[in-house]
Amino acid sequence: MRKIALIAIILLGVVLNIKEVLAYSPHYLPGGDNYLSEDNFVLDGDYFVSLEPFLVKPFTEYMLTISRSYFENENVEVIIEMYDNLELVDTLVLDDTDFESCSGYNAFFHVFMTDSYTNYLALKFYTDRSYFTGQPPYLVDFMLEEDLLYDGYEAYVEGSLIDVSAPYFQNAGTVISYVDTPISITEIKNALNAYDAIDGDVSDEIVLINDDYTPNAGVLGEYTATFKVADSSANETEIIVDIIVVDAVAPVFSEQETIKAVYPSSYGAEAIRAMLSASDNYDGDISSTITLVSDNYTPNAGLIGIYEMVFRAEDTSGNQTDIIVNVEVVDETSPIITGTDTISVGYDYIILPVLVKQGLSVIDDYDGDLSSSLVLIYDDYSENSQIIGNHEMRFSISDSSGNETIKTVTINVIDEVGPLVYFNMAVIQVYNDMVLSLGDVAALLKATGELDLMETSRFFVDYDSYTAHSSTPGVYHLALRIESDSKPPYEKELEIRVIERNAELVVLRGENNEDAESFWDRFGKKSMIYGLSGLLLVSNGVWVFFLKKKRPLSG
Repeated sequence: MRKIALIAIILLGVVLNIKEVLAYSPHYLPGGDNYLSEDNFVLDGDYFVSLEPFLVKPFTEYMLTISRSYFENENVEVIIEMYDNLELVDTLVLDDTDFESCSGYNAFFHVFMTDSYTNYLALKFYTDRSYFTGQPPYLVDFMLEEDLLYDGYEAYVEGSLIDVSAPYFQNAGTVISYVDTPISITEIKNALNAYDAIDGDVSDEIVLINDDYTPNAGVLGEYTATFKVADSSANETEIIVDIIVVDAVAPVFSEQETIKAVYPSSYGAEAIRAMLSASDNYDGDISSTITLVSDNYTPNAGLIGIYEMVFRAEDTSGNQTDIIVNVEVVDETSPIITGTDTISVGYDYIILPVLVKQGLSVIDDYDGDLSSSLVLIYDDYSENSQIIGNHEMRFSISDSSGNETIKTVTINVIDEVGPLVYFNMAVIQVYNDMVLSLGDVAALLKATGELDLMETSRFFVDYDSYTAHSSTPGVYHLALRIESDSKPPYEKELEIRVIERNAELVVLRGENNEDAESFWDRFGKKSMIYGLSGLLLVSNGVWVFFLKKKRPLSG
């Protein structure tokens, strides 16, 4: 029986000695609160330094406490070096401004935090007054602990002989997963690190025990996954990882070309918004949510130019995209030329282009009245004014947008009418030294084809402001009612423009008569002379014919 008990004691001793710390080791966590052991520090020049970096916990807040006598009697400088195993990853340099007094205690403190990659620390205490050259212990009131509330100095205690501490996780913060490119649960697990005070890195032992995220990886929201890790002593730790599925991709607009607004038509802001479309990787078609941000077009819709409008699409996650839409206001309508199309004029007179131009007017929907800008581009009348027949003058006008209109005016040169000009819009221009009679009007209407040459027409005057003022330059009106055998009676109103004989617009090709007389009074006399001469010739011809007939035939 004693033999069996002795064997059991020996076996227990073997098991315990597997994890036993025979002397100070920087690779074990301390058995108490204080991480600083004088066995690990040595004077090196002006610094009291760690012989080896010592094991600490990642992602952990630590409070470093220093002695009041060191703080007040020395030029304080403390260097904290952070290691990922043997690789230096960060350095923290502290001076007296970084420490605060521990109320009621003979010490000053500073709090810092290790990051997720730090598992070892090394300290250097600067001394310029031989603080660490006296008799040990030197680190009395020097302490590094996890507690954030200082309750007095505690000496270093060596680590436990048996591992009773569970491993701890590193890099265990919140995970962000993008909905369009979700992270897998395996990637999350592989990103976790776990460390044990005795076993060291136990990341390979991490296992997934619950997963609320994977079935919802494509749905926006917050989910959790639970992982567990165990060390060789079966100490276990669980961690819940929060996973947030987010949409970080902004919406996309369809390509939009410049919108053309043809003046005077215009678009409202809502009409232009309706032309746009946008989609989102998560929400799909979000065209209906497009909003107007700025508008430089609407206030200028009546002015030719290019203007910007800014629209915005926003998805349910708050991601925004702006698009600049160019709206070009253009004038594509040519000017409109109104006025006479045909002018009848006697062959012995000439009408100048400027007079023809005065009978035309131009209006443009954007530029307004452009009558003064009419340009004569073709004229086959001026050099052929004495040739009976139709001739043309062509006038051109272009608006500020380059839209062009051409107007052709036909000039009918006739010989049945005296020195006057007749526009087909019922405007007659006559000199003030001539009197226009109803007979003249009838002859003019027949010469221009408005009345039938072979038919008798009857004229009745309804209104006449011309006759009494025929010698006074001005604009008068003559309202007639005309009856004929072939068509119903109709009314015709004439505008009669009386001008001075020396007017520059119409040039007379003959001698001026001082006394005013009717056209037909003037030309009727000549007609009678020509008629009598013709009658004499005819009668002589008849007399010769009959005389020859009475003579006997020869032969």
